[in-house]
Amino acid sequence: EERSQGNSLFSHTCNRNASVTHGKEQGQIVSTQRLEMSLAERLKMKQASVSRGSKDNIKQNANVSRLISGPESVGRNSREDLTRRKTVQLSNMKVESSNEVEHSSTRTSEKDVRRPEPSPRMMNTTVCTPRSVASRNLGKLVVLVDSREIASSQQIVSSLRFHHDINAVVCQLGSCDYLLSNRMGVERKTLSDFCNSTNREKLVQRVQELCELFDKPCLVVEKDRIKPGMEPKKARTPTKYHSSVLAALAHTSVTVLFTDTQEQTASLLSELARLEQRKGNCVQGSPEVGPEG
Repeated sequence: EERSQGNSLFSHTCNRNASVTHGKEQGQIVSTQRLEMSLAERLKMKQASVSRGSKDNIKQNANVSRLISGPESVGRNSREDLTRRKTVQLSNMKVESSNEVEHSSTRTSEKDVRRPEPSPRMMNTTVCTPRSVASRNLGKLVVLVDSREIASSQQIVSSLRFHHDINAVVCQLGSCDYLLSNRMGVERKTLSDFCNSTNREKLVQRVQELCELFDKPCLVVEKDRIKPGMEPKKARTPTKYHSSVLAALAHTSVTVLFTDTQEQTASLLSELARLEQRKGNCVQGSPEVGPEG
């Protein structure tokens, strides 16, 4: 009995141990299953998140590409529209030009039809073309004018050209103001400059140069021009300086002439130039310097 009891106790303990070990094994299996389940779920979650992130990235890339390519596409569309409009406008212009050409051709044909035949008188007449300045000045008397005189004697130059039929050529003359012939040079002075004692040295030098360079030097003393709105000045009484200058010029070969206006100066120059032309001492040839002033 003791042996049977001992065997039963041993078998009972063995069964308990076996049940305990079996429970432990089952617990381990459950825990491993749970771990596997948790790992699988985590993997699924990660895959889902990765797929969502990839989808979001794809959407963002698509939006960025749209934003980048948007203006270009708009520009391309606008360019295409502009080219289409230009082609349409060009076609319209061509059509209008063709219509205008047709109208003009019809008008010209009508004019040709209406144009009368030329008469024999018209056939015999000659057409006069405008002559050039050089051809107009051919054969005219030439007077050389210093370029420094243009500012103060425009009326003289215009009067010589248009009233006295003289080819007044403006150029640089260092010797005199007007060159009328090969032997006559004219110096023009206003009355105020002539009577001013401060200009004595300049006047003396000018007279000496005229006497050295020309056989017949001439000095023209012109009254001062009256400005508009000013009253004419009274006649000046000759001063001692004025009379002394005239007395000194009388001992030289200079001819002193007095004028009241620029028109009188122009007429005096034309008469002197024609007198020199009669004597065969006029300016030879026609200078190539064009008229100025």
